[in-house]
Amino acid sequence: MKKSLLVSFLLLFAFSADLFAQDYMKMRKKELRIEHQKKIDSLNLLNEEVNSLRSHKAQIESYLVDIKKELIDKTNFVNNTNQELVLITDSLRTSISKSDILFNANQKLKDSLSFKIFQNDSLFLTLDKIKSELLLSRDSIIRIYNSYNNSKGVSHWRQISNSRSEINEMDVTIQNKPLEVSMCSPGQILFFYDKAVIDGDRLRLKKRGDIIILTDSAGQSIRFLIKGDEMVLKYYDKKGDLQLTSTFNEVSENRYK
Repeated sequence: MKKSLLVSFLLLFAFSADLFAQDYMKMRKKELRIEHQKKIDSLNLLNEEVNSLRSHKAQIESYLVDIKKELIDKTNFVNNTNQELVLITDSLRTSISKSDILFNANQKLKDSLSFKIFQNDSLFLTLDKIKSELLLSRDSIIRIYNSYNNSKGVSHWRQISNSRSEINEMDVTIQNKPLEVSMCSPGQILFFYDKAVIDGDRLRLKKRGDIIILTDSAGQSIRFLIKGDEMVLKYYDKKGDLQLTSTFNEVSENRYK
């Protein structure tokens, strides 16, 4: 009896255990499917993240390539700019050196010019002084000359008209003490005094009042008639016929003497 109960109990226990195992297996398969699906979903998410990361990585690599290229270009630009700056600096140094040379040369020129200006000012002062002295000397000479002329009774006359058109210009100077007459024209001066001999011809020069008479041995004569500041010259041939008449005004000097 006890043996059959034990067997029955064992059989019942075994059957119950089998039922429990079957229930447990059914429940475990469902959980495993759920867990598996979760794993699959998780793997899909991970795969998407991996793909996204790969895409970002590709973008980053492309960006890095562009950045590297741009960096190389900028580096080359900076290097070129540095070279240009070096050349410009050298050029500026050369220009500064030349500027210093030019400045020094310009300063020397300024100093030389200032000295020349000083010399010119001194020269102008000297010239002004000499000019003043010359003016004084000229005035003195003129006074002496006028005094001498006055003592000699010198007067100058300039032709203003004549009866022969071919004779255009003539100045005459008359000195009274001693009596002398100079007849001057461009390129020719004729000087007469009493008892002068010209080309073997003896001349006589006499003054009678306001008339001065010049005659030669052939009988030709020139008469100077002075009336105030006007003088009339008349030339007569050896027959006594009037050949030329000229009118003169008194002037301060003879142009041709």
